[in-house]
Amino acid sequence: MKININSTNTNSLNVSGIGQSSETKNCYYMGEIVVTGENSGIKNIAGIGNAKSISNCYNAGNLKVSFDNEKADQLYVAGIMLGGGNTIENCYNLGEIDCKNNKIYIAGIEANAQNGEINNSFNVGNLKASGTTITLGALTGHTANQIINNSKWLTGTADKAIGSEYVNVTKNNLEEISDIKDMPLVLSVINSENVFKADSNKINNGYPVLNWQ
Repeated sequence: MKININSTNTNSLNVSGIGQSSETKNCYYMGEIVVTGENSGIKNIAGIGNAKSISNCYNAGNLKVSFDNEKADQLYVAGIMLGGGNTIENCYNLGEIDCKNNKIYIAGIEANAQNGEINNSFNVGNLKASGTTITLGALTGHTANQIINNSKWLTGTADKAIGSEYVNVTKNNLEEISDIKDMPLVLSVINSENVFKADSNKINNGYPVLNWQ
């Protein structure tokens, strides 16, 4: 499913492939989100969405966001979750993210990673941004009071794992992967609850899919 929005309002905007809930589990988004217009209010765009907990999910949809005005408010864009006191487990982002704005926080997994936790997650999608103030990380964007465990990212998707690191960031077993030809490597990171399987039917370009697919 493709989502196409032209935003000219002055209020905050929240757009996601799956939506907001208290818990999002065992799902995926495979489409495209395109958002353009003027950014005079905080804008939040994510492949999966925002929830107190997101687990066993993946985003394979591309996110393209472009705002032209010079006095832009913050733009948060992520493959999985926007963030803020949330838990992410067993998730990966395959989608490409391309943004234009003057205040961007962009990440493969969580754009605004504060007061929460990320476990067993992987970023494979390429991240690109243009503007005057860019915070970009393969795993997280703005990062504070956050725990990140056993998470990986593919070389070349971003220059670093964490876009901006402030206070109380705990990192355990983070690793940059230079070659992802061996697909079971992704499964070994995200499949702690055994809900993913190899893409034997080639419905996701060879990347892991959920058991029910």
